[in-house]
Amino acid sequence: MTRAPALLPDERVIARRPRGLKPLLTGIALTGLAGVVIFAAVSWAATGTVRERGLVEFLVIFTALNAVLHPLARRRMDYCLTDRRLLIGPDRAIPLEDIAGFAVGPHSLTVTDRASHSYRIMALRRPAWLATRLNRCRAGGAPETGTCAS
Repeated sequence: MTRAPALLPDERVIARRPRGLKPLLTGIALTGLAGVVIFAAVSWAATGTVRERGLVEFLVIFTALNAVLHPLARRRMDYCLTDRRLLIGPDRAIPLEDIAGFAVGPHSLTVTDRASHSYRIMALRRPAWLATRLNRCRAGGAPETGTCAS
């Protein structure tokens, strides 16, 4: 397994995916809730009833798998925007001067570099906010205030 690129000594973090226990537990709970709803709908459509014991067994197994796999998926979707680079996932570092453009989706941001490689950052709450910060960093300004260097 590769390690995430380390920050340079004089590099400033502008934006990064929220870390900690709260976002992790929220993601696990929402995914678990969606799984239970889908399981109940399929069970009801197939048999006409939803057995409580079957629902509880599914919930226990699905929650255990979800608790193990969710942190791994979050690690692959991680990002960190600094004043020099965009770090995506555990192994990609794109210098800001190599970014040719980007496209904002409903919950994602796709970054394209000068070699026409596309990198997608998924599961964003506010992709337009990240795109604005990325644009301001590329312009050489202060990303927090929006002032651009001349």
